[in-house]
Amino acid sequence: MKKVFIIVLILAALAFAVVSYFLNKKTDLVVEDPAEYAFTVNEFVEEGLNGNDSIFNTKYVGKVIEIKGEIKALNKDHQNPSLQLDTNDESVVVNAAFDKSIYEKIDKRSEGEEVSLTCICNGLSLPEDPDDLLSETIFTFNRCNINEFQ
Repeated sequence: MKKVFIIVLILAALAFAVVSYFLNKKTDLVVEDPAEYAFTVNEFVEEGLNGNDSIFNTKYVGKVIEIKGEIKALNKDHQNPSLQLDTNDESVVVNAAFDKSIYEKIDKRSEGEEVSLTCICNGLSLPEDPDDLLSETIFTFNRCNINEFQ
């Protein structure tokens, strides 16, 4: 009987340790790592448009980027908050997606406000037909976090 009690006690302690580990595990939904590159939105767009898109994507996709710019549009959806940065070019869109866990930071922002973001770069998507006047060049970021200005 004493052996069974010890085994149950050991299993309970092991289960407690596993549950504690997963509850305290850092989330990967928001970038908290330091940026590998820092740009203003216009510098980033210029580099993407003036170079080869595959070289650009190879260099930046999956990397942590700090990007600064003015908010052009906000999507304050509780489940999928996002924003667009102003690029001074109607044919270029810079989208930044956020996790719902930082919705309160998004809710405090407004269009026209300067913002600094740290995000994972998803890359550059060029239009299929560069001569199409309605096509857009799209830069996308995810797992974004809003940096507080010092």
